[in-house]
Amino acid sequence: MTMENPEGVAGALPSSSSVSQKVFFFVVVFWFFFSVLFFFFLFVLFPFIFISIVYSFVIYVYVYINTCLDLKKLISICLFVCLYFFFWVLVDVIRMQLWSLQRDLPFMACWVTL
Repeated sequence: MTMENPEGVAGALPSSSSVSQKVFFFVVVFWFFFSVLFFFFLFVLFPFIFISIVYSFVIYVYVYINTCLDLKKLISICLFVCLYFFFWVLVDVIRMQLWSLQRDLPFMACWVTL
């Protein structure tokens, strides 16, 4: 009887890991289409955004593969990647504003460094 319980527990583990694998697969697919969408609409205007999406996705996959994750850790990593992405969007918007300020006010070009 004690031999059956560990097998039952071991049999239950793949179901919980399959849930996290399904969530991970959904996130990968969503992230792929999201980055493709940004590639077509924003790559010309904001190339840094696309680079940051790809880079943050690579970080996400690396962390997922190299750690044993449960669903809470997976969600926290997703939130971290989203925050990382929005941080770089903010940086890019500031960079574009500074660039337009440099272009519009040539005498301030020496004050603004990118």
